[in-house]
Parts: sequence; C-alpha cells; structure tokens
Amino acid sequence: MKLAFVLGFHNAVETELRAKFGEAFQQGVLLWMGSQGWNRPFDIREFRKRLDLAVTHPGDDEVLVVLAEPIRHSETTSLPLDPSINRDQLRTEQQQWVTRAVRGIVLACGPAASERIRLETVANALDSTTVSLLLEKFGVKIRYDEVQETALIGYLAGRKILCVRAGFQTSFKTALERASFPPGSYDRYFSEMIVSPGQNSNLNQELKERVKAYRCMLYAGKGLRHLSRDVTSQQQCEILRGETTADAVSKLKERLLQVSRPSDGGNRPSRR
Repeated sequence: MKLAFVLGFHNAVETELRAKFGEAFQQGVLLWMGSQGWNRPFDIREFRKRLDLAVTHPGDDEVLVVLAEPIRHSETTSLPLDPSINRDQLRTEQQQWVTRAVRGIVLACGPAASERIRLETVANALDSTTVSLLLEKFGVKIRYDEVQETALIGYLAGRKILCVRAGFQTSFKTALERASFPPGSYDRYFSEMIVSPGQNSNLNQELKERVKAYRCMLYAGKGLRHLSRDVTSQQQCEILRGETTADAVSKLKERLLQVSRPSDGGNRPSRR
C-alpha cells in the first residue's frame, strides 16, 4: 500500500490536487495536512500523529511526504524594516528549521520505518505541477487522466458553458488546462465573461437573461456580487459556483466524471 502526505502548500494547490487525485483523497491514500497562511497552517504535531499511525503496523507500505518550506509569518511580520537584515538568509534558516523538524519526525519512527518513508521538499508553496509529478511518480493514481470529450459533448447537448470571473482571477482557459480538460475544449465549448470588481452593479440583471442561452455557468465569485435568486433559479442553466476559477472548474469536472463513470446501480448525479 502507498500513502502520501502533502504539507504546507497554499489552498490553490489543494484545489488542483483534489480535482486530479480525487479518489486518492477519498480512499485515504493521499492526505492533505494543512496550508500556508493564517487560516489553516500545517500542524507538525498532527503530521507526527498521522505518520506514526501509518507506520505502526509492520509491512512493506511505502510513504511519501511532500513538504513546502514556508516562512513562519509570525516571525517575519514582526521584524522591523531594517535594510541590514539579510532576508534571504532569514528565509533559508526558517526553511531549514521546518525541514529539520519533519526529518526528525521521520527518523523518530525508527530505522525500519524510516527506510519506507521518502521525503521530498518543494521550494514554491504554489507549485502544484511539481507536487503532482511527485505523486504520480510515487504511484498515486490520477482520478482520470482527463475529462472525456464525449462526456462534455453529451452534457452540453449542443449548448456552451458561460464562465464568469473577476479580472484579477486566473483565466478559465488556464484553469481548464490544469484540470486536464481536452485540448482545445475551451475554444469550442466555453465563453468567458470578465467583470471589473466594483463595477458590476448590473451583473445579476445581465446574467438573468444571458444564462438562458447556456447549458451551465461557472461562476468564480471572489470579487463579484453574490448571485441573486433570479439567476440561480433558472431551470435552463446549471449554476456551478466557487471562490476561484479553479474551484468552479473542479465542480464541473466532478459533474462530468459522474456522467462518464460506469454505472453504479442506477444512481444519477445530483444537481449542485
């Protein structure tokens, strides 16, 4: 059995990993151990507990630990703006502290267990591509390599998908490519509407009429107005919402994977 831990990366990385390795998360083969930032910092004590449980039973189980090397914000934000401080040296020392702590936990599992644990560090806590490659090489199975175009065409029934985002957000084209949608599908099946934050007072009124022409709307809500009931109650268009473009695309991918997944006894995917 293989088990992989991912520690200390930003939330955007989690979203992309869940879209690509969703079944591994559900099966407990891939464990997300927290994020960088104030909301959900990764917890070394929790990691120690989970790793101990993973290696308690004898066997040939393999464990991968993928670690982002974060700056500890509580220390860096309290420092005065002194040009004599070597910021690069400070960052290096803090990264080394985190790495030493994780290595120490691995070694504390004992010689036999530590031989089964592989530690990989990634310098950029937003680098989902490197994390995905490490997981793939380790043997964590991709949920589906890509969304099947036949499933997308069947879902659309001759219409397109409207994508709405604020100008500062990642483009939907990029989000779709990262989520392994078929090459060229953005140009064939999607229309993108870019809205300026603070200048969208008539957005709901515009969308109320516009969504009627589409099979689905992906709405990346960060920086935009909340959708009104007049928009969300439309029967002609399915509304899939998320904070970011990656969140919204992840929901569409889940919807399409449900459609293309082999029959599970007649259960049909529910609307979201």
